Amino acid sequence: MIEYTVTEAKINTASKIFYSDLNISNSEIQSFISFANKTGDYQNRKTNVKADMSEWSIWTKTNIYDSVLEAVSDMVNNTTTDWLMKDYNGGVYKIKNVWLATYRKGDYTKAHTHGPESWASFVFFIKNDDNNTPLIFKGLQDYLFEPVVGRVVIFPSYLEHYVPVIESDSERIVLAGNIVYVPSNKE
Repeated sequence: MIEYTVTEAKINTASKIFYSDLNISNSEIQSFISFANKTGDYQNRKTNVKADMSEWSIWTKTNIYDSVLEAVSDMVNNTTTDWLMKDYNGGVYKIKNVWLATYRKGDYTKAHTHGPESWASFVFFIKNDDNNTPLIFKGLQDYLFEPVVGRVVIFPSYLEHYVPVIESDSERIVLAGNIVYVPSNKE
């Protein structure tokens, strides 16, 4: 399991956003980048992501990101649940879908949410050379996350967010996904 420490972002909203800088080696990051660069634009820019985007189920095509997904699952189920519905009968949060997005100059993501079927969403930053393309959450006062390589950001799916137009010539690669609540079968 990847080691992590979860930090709550200090934002001016009732919603909570958590992030963690995962302890991932440079060689593992390079493997993530290499795989992402082979995926192409499966969605043909027909989603809110106006960049190269993989299929929604990219995590079923490879196990290369399993360590990241295990850390995200662990964080959501064991660390950040005070802002999620907590089922004391043993329900859990499970990752429902995962995709890659590779941004280049001129690419962006429209403002959107991930609800109502998802409870939480996440973004894991794989590559960003210039640190000039933040993930921005809209609200009373916009809050932005600088794209630090190895950082995962976990947030309620109802929060509206976007990525501004990439103005540099470098790539920005993320792994993103949605998390759903699965109630227990206990009565």
